[in-house]
Amino acid sequence: MRGINRVLLMGNIGADVEVKHSREGTPIASFNIAVSEKWKGKDGEDQERVEWVKIVCFSGVAENCGKYLGKGDTVVVEGRLRSREFEDREGNKKKITEVIGDRIYFVNLKRKEGGKGPEAPDDNVPF
Repeated sequence: MRGINRVLLMGNIGADVEVKHSREGTPIASFNIAVSEKWKGKDGEDQERVEWVKIVCFSGVAENCGKYLGKGDTVVVEGRLRSREFEDREGNKKKITEVIGDRIYFVNLKRKEGGKGPEAPDDNVPF
């Protein structure tokens, strides 16, 4: 049986988007978003849990994320989960799970209000 690997998240970007390029010149953007869930505790008090999720985008999606997105912007990310292993600077093996963002919807952009960067496109534009 085949599975489905699809993720849909909405959250706020925690720091400016970082864009690098592969050896072949393909743009690669990465950023973290905070997603939260809220509920009432047994004592009736509001509770909240925040999860930080790493998002990675490629090509035109990466270029647009780097051009228009920044810290505090709200985005919806459509994508898929990917896990990979790597060695850190000390030679320790690490494993990370991240979301490959196939489409990013710009929901609320801070840069439109006079922040740095060019004027952003209309909200809810997918890239």
